[in-house]
Amino acid sequence: MDMFSKVVLAETILDKLNKKDSSKEMGTLKKIISKLLVITQNENVISDDFKDEKGKYLNDITENEVLRRYSNIVKIINNTIL
Repeated sequence: MDMFSKVVLAETILDKLNKKDSSKEMGTLKKIISKLLVITQNENVISDDFKDEKGKYLNDITENEVLRRYSNIVKIINNTIL
C-alpha cells in the first residue's frame, strides 16, 4: 500500500470514528490508525512514494499536500482521540 492510500485510509477511518461511539470499536480503530501513522514521518520516503520513475508527482499530489494531510490526521488523533 503506498503512502497516499495509507493517508486516505487513515482519513476514512477517522471519519468513521467521528460517527461511532462504541468504545470497543473506537479502541480497535485507534490501534489501526496508530499503526498507519507510525509508517513514516520521513519526507524523503513520502515524496518517493508519490513520484513516478521520471520524478513527476503522481495524481497531481504534491509533497506539501501529503505532509499537510498527514499532519492534520496526527493533530486530530492527538487532540480528540488519544
